[in-house]
Amino acid sequence: MTPSIDEARSLVFTPNPGCTPAHAPHLRSELRGLLGGVPASVRVASRHVELAAMAPREALEEAARRLLADPIDPSEPPVDDKLEAYLWLLERERFWEAHEILEPLWASGRDLRVQALILAAAALARAQEGSLRGAERNISVLEGIGAPSVDTVCLRKETLKAALALEPSAANCLEPWWRSSNDR
Repeated sequence: MTPSIDEARSLVFTPNPGCTPAHAPHLRSELRGLLGGVPASVRVASRHVELAAMAPREALEEAARRLLADPIDPSEPPVDDKLEAYLWLLERERFWEAHEILEPLWASGRDLRVQALILAAAALARAQEGSLRGAERNISVLEGIGAPSVDTVCLRKETLKAALALEPSAANCLEPWWRSSNDR
């Protein structure tokens, strides 16, 4: 959730200067070069670009400045509930963070519905990385577990939108079972 993921990995956001996920592999290569070859990833959303690397935050911020633009501070989800925070992150195209926020919940209970949400966010994140093949693999795994909480036909459409940086509406593909009928 926070821009610094853990002690070794950092996450930085920049405004999107007109990139699409098709630019992500080239940007990742350039980013690795600026960081001395460390593992890195780049995800391109319609309004922002996410840079993640096994590097100190300061080094990643400087690389972001040289590669794209000055980093921006993303806002934090205004809710404590992990499932509601997941939806909040999805609506802002922060798919990798949405995936990450549910990992502890999945680890504690192995609920297939939570796994389905994680796989859906991971598919969208892979599309932002320019890998439709990776996105499709995640959707295929999702179909294999048979969790009814994600409409995979809808998710495929939204994944294509993510791959084109067209502001996907991925939350429309989900059944938020954790909300009471009064909240819907």
